[in-house]
Amino acid sequence: ENTPTGRMVRRQLATMAAFYTEQQSVDVREGIRKRVEDGFPPSRAAYGYRNVRHHGRSIVEIHPENGPKIRRIFELFAYHCLSVEGLSKRLFEEGIFCSPSKPRFSPSSLYKFLRDRTYLGEVKYQGRWYPGKHKPLIDRDTWDRVQVLLGQKIYRSHEMLYAGGTRDLRPLRSSH
Repeated sequence: ENTPTGRMVRRQLATMAAFYTEQQSVDVREGIRKRVEDGFPPSRAAYGYRNVRHHGRSIVEIHPENGPKIRRIFELFAYHCLSVEGLSKRLFEEGIFCSPSKPRFSPSSLYKFLRDRTYLGEVKYQGRWYPGKHKPLIDRDTWDRVQVLLGQKIYRSHEMLYAGGTRDLRPLRSSH
């Protein structure tokens, strides 16, 4: 009704709805924070891992097909003197495909994998890294070697500069 009592009831219902929505948001953020503190990722597992339900809780385990792909990516880059583009080509030649619908790993996705500390057994949340409960795919020595190699040349994709879309034909690293 359009009466003082009707308007008061509508305002009270709107206030209660706003409170419920805000409280739900606080509860969700708290649940995610607690999940990260317990060593679990705040959302879906990274490529190479998978989310599974175990005793009513979502945990992360190594993906049986994609986990070995990540290990091979790190091994090839760390110990076979390949550029990121050369790594993409080599994986394709070895029959290691990103997915059935996308056979080639893009250089940008490979670079992302090579910089992702998730593969050391860590969890990223709000820009910070925390110890994770999942098994690392990469050992610290391999990780450190890859980071040193990546530090020598930085891969940039989709530069937003004049002529940024043109391809730089110089290799990122020597292939010798």
